[in-house]
Amino acid sequence: MPESREAMDRCRASEIEERGLEAYLLGMLDWESALAIKRRLAHQVAGNDTRSAVLLHELQPVITVGRQGSSQDIGFELQELDARSWHVRWINRGGGCLLHLPGQLQFDSILSLAQRGWRLDQYLDRLRNVVHDLTQDFQIAGRWSADGCRYLVDGRPLVYMGVSVREWVTGQGLVINVGPDLDLMRRVRVPDSKEKGPTSLERERGGPLRHALVRERVIEHYARRFEIGSTSIFFDHPWLTRKVQADALAART
Repeated sequence: MPESREAMDRCRASEIEERGLEAYLLGMLDWESALAIKRRLAHQVAGNDTRSAVLLHELQPVITVGRQGSSQDIGFELQELDARSWHVRWINRGGGCLLHLPGQLQFDSILSLAQRGWRLDQYLDRLRNVVHDLTQDFQIAGRWSADGCRYLVDGRPLVYMGVSVREWVTGQGLVINVGPDLDLMRRVRVPDSKEKGPTSLERERGGPLRHALVRERVIEHYARRFEIGSTSIFFDHPWLTRKVQADALAART
């Protein structure tokens, strides 16, 4: 006899309650430290359908180039990059080039798609819904670009999505412009795009924004959209190669 709807609902609720989220709020990191932590967490969550992790942090200035990117999209000469001590990293994620700066919220999502039985498109839809929920919190309306990699407000990128998947474990995630230097960001271009220069939550809101509030809302929306029952917050990680700097995002709240 097939299970009743009530029994199926109770079973689903029990599965959601068992799922736990580890949220790491790690302040300012260099690219290598952030990558080391993500790789370690990916190893830990592989094959585990009750565990997932997110990293929320800022990055020291670095330019990343995704699968659709090219060195021609970088509007900085090598001499200027050297003078600024900025590096360029070619990485396995969707999207093109992006300049990572203080004032952005880096949000990396790490979970096993295989263990949850989700297709990649289902995962991406959930992640896009997190962005939709966040922008609704601040009464900001926009749309996704044609390639689904950027959330645009009046044609200006506000959020960038660059997802990587290895052995069905996700990595990377979202870059949210809370209040970075937009003039510098304009010098890294989207190829063949008619989009305007980037924008930020602070620009759209017309003033400073509590960064801690942005992080709080992103974690809440993620847990709901990804059907997670409980969340544990951490402010450090044992695999960091050095002590985390004072939380740069929190310092501006």
